Amino acid sequence: MTQQTQAKYRIRNWAEYNKALVQRGTLTIWFSSEAIEGWRAEKEDKKGRPKVYSNEAILCALMIKAVYHLPFRGLRGLLLSLVELFGISLPIPCYTRICRRARELGQEIKRLSHKRPTDIVFDSTGLKVYGEGEWKVRQHGASKRRTWKKIHLAVCHESHDIILECLKGNNVTDCEVLPKMQNQIPRSVKRGYGDGA
Repeated sequence: MTQQTQAKYRIRNWAEYNKALVQRGTLTIWFSSEAIEGWRAEKEDKKGRPKVYSNEAILCALMIKAVYHLPFRGLRGLLLSLVELFGISLPIPCYTRICRRARELGQEIKRLSHKRPTDIVFDSTGLKVYGEGEWKVRQHGASKRRTWKKIHLAVCHESHDIILECLKGNNVTDCEVLPKMQNQIPRSVKRGYGDGA
């Protein structure tokens, strides 16, 4: 039985490396002008109390709830603080209203699955890292500096959660990456699926 040795990478630019580690913790949230304009519900010619918040506003709140794993009360607190930070004058729905409207819409966004995956699907896709614009390539052809990277993903086919990921050069195939990732695959996985690569 041979012991696999992990590749060691030398860090040459510590300032840049530290900056990249700090950037991992950044959080960017913004409200587009369309979202602000569509926050309040449009008036309807119906009897009864009119809706204050649009369906899009409720779905936005539910997405934030799902991403940050918040209870409804905590969700309201986060939304209130975001509106205050941005200086936007938007009304924030009560947590009971968000819960009721989520049921009405039938669109409650579920938390990410905590179930252990038994089957995974493995594939890769290309990512453009840097290079000239598409117009320049069409007119003058691609130069040597134009490059792509590949992201290799192992996904649970039931929950669609990403189990493993690996970023490599554009010339690295799935069959080269998967054996190196085998020791990171959860023990609950019994079967793996992939394409002809």
